[in-house]
Amino acid sequence: MAVTKLLSDMIARPCFPAFFDALPSLGVDGLLAIVTDFESDPTLAGAAGNVHAKDGTAASGSASGILLQGQALAGYVYTKSGKRLIFELVVNNVNRAPSTTSIKSIRTRAK
Repeated sequence: MAVTKLLSDMIARPCFPAFFDALPSLGVDGLLAIVTDFESDPTLAGAAGNVHAKDGTAASGSASGILLQGQALAGYVYTKSGKRLIFELVVNNVNRAPSTTSIKSIRTRAK
């Protein structure tokens, strides 16, 4: 809830436009640019450009696998009527088999 409170409080700050513009937009830029599964669902056709959010990942790994200690996505979504909603999704302790692709992705993000 601390993240949604922060996002809510940011709206009233003079720096909000710059903060908002820095958030990746679904189907447009940042890591959210590669998320396109929603395009095949007609009920989500207008989602591109209307979700502005930041992701975050905390992970540790060993020869036996990778433990995603936490993965999150939080930000703003605009409804068809133009109403702004604030959301936060968090997943903790997800075990994954070792993967060269996953390890490279985590190393790239850590830089």
